[in-house]
Amino acid sequence: MKESRSTDLPISGEAEKGTKDPLIISLHGLQTSTEVKKDLKDPLNGLRGLLAFYIGLYHYFGFYPTFHNLHGTILMPMFYLISGYSLALGYGAQSTISWRKFFRNRFARIAPMYYLTNFVVFPAVGMVRGTLQTMSYQDIALAATCTSSWFFKTPMAIESWTINTLFFFYLVFPAVLPFLQRLSDMNISRLIVFLNLVQLTPILYLMNLQDKELWNIFNHPVIELPVFIMGCLGGIQTLRWMDNKKLAKNTNTAEDSSRSFLDPNEDKYFLHDIIPWSISWSKTEEKKVYDEEKSVNIWAKRADRSAAVLVSFFIFATWNLDPTIKRCTAYYAPFLLVHVMLVLIIGLSRVGSKSAAGWVLCLDVCQFFGFISMCFYLLHFRIKRYFDVAKMILFQEAEGNVVLLNLLDILLLLLVSTAAAWLCTTYVEVPLNKLIRSTAGEGQGKRTEK
Repeated sequence: MKESRSTDLPISGEAEKGTKDPLIISLHGLQTSTEVKKDLKDPLNGLRGLLAFYIGLYHYFGFYPTFHNLHGTILMPMFYLISGYSLALGYGAQSTISWRKFFRNRFARIAPMYYLTNFVVFPAVGMVRGTLQTMSYQDIALAATCTSSWFFKTPMAIESWTINTLFFFYLVFPAVLPFLQRLSDMNISRLIVFLNLVQLTPILYLMNLQDKELWNIFNHPVIELPVFIMGCLGGIQTLRWMDNKKLAKNTNTAEDSSRSFLDPNEDKYFLHDIIPWSISWSKTEEKKVYDEEKSVNIWAKRADRSAAVLVSFFIFATWNLDPTIKRCTAYYAPFLLVHVMLVLIIGLSRVGSKSAAGWVLCLDVCQFFGFISMCFYLLHFRIKRYFDVAKMILFQEAEGNVVLLNLLDILLLLLVSTAAAWLCTTYVEVPLNKLIRSTAGEGQGKRTEK
């Protein structure tokens, strides 16, 4: 088994200003998405923004029965893949992790908005709607410890169940990373395929459950743990892939460069393309000369192909009205599409805007929503509750075209949610994030991992 690698990637922000290397830009973005420099366009940041915005659309359209189901639940595993991938990029090159610094940075990332939405925004709207008294002391205690979904409970602010799941992953990550770092190149590829099969197994159990039971199981962090680890493995692969680029630039002969890491996924179609068709147990092959241009082209095509598969699936699922297909799509597709999502994430971080999908995600609008993604995701559901209260108190039921009125409601909700998310990101999340890190002893201006 190969020894773990270390790399001199500029994780702490030593990259030259104006760099166009997509992976360096992603590494810059490993701090909070709110601190990435304006001149750096990170496709993963844009992907976070697009995901958060689509989840908001999914919820808002779901409140009005006149519209199709947008199946936002399908995208939830991608949040876990991005989290594992980003953490592996940020910490995977280190021989040891300071647990204190790690958990301080994780707390600074999720705590401000989590506690704001659960203990300020939710109680405020709950008092108006008369739902606050339904919360038990147990519910409050689980919400305070960010563990509601661990015990099959719904958090006080229901949308924050995702944060409960991420918190579980943060506890696991420092313990599992050393094992993942020691894996050989081929074993990492094999483990990705194996974990993809493992995370598919709950489908057999979910088929016999009712919708509410399905939702509780689907939310549990243990069910999603293989997905998170797949993201971590993808990040470690990318760090080793980055070693290739560095080695290729520092060697003068083909003999020297042939000693570089060869990603087995670039030679074996079935290991890491649209569907992981099988596991390769072949013997270690003779290493070939690393070809950066060829590697970039491979991953650009994979990123675009994976994006096309996801978009096509969403179009099919959204416009298909068969109830059986819609139920299967809502609860089983999140498991079936995980590997496609991972390939998309890896490709975007490696080639950036050189792929069509990366170019779209580097647009200013996607980068903006990446900047406010955490606040947008956690606030949009609460804003709908406030909106309902305001309509009930201030307005009579409007008459006219129902579809048009509902569309106007959704447009107003999106505008208000976007504005509120920007304000909270700028004046709550970012300042509190910096305050927590600085009071814990981290120097100002030092870049940290996301």
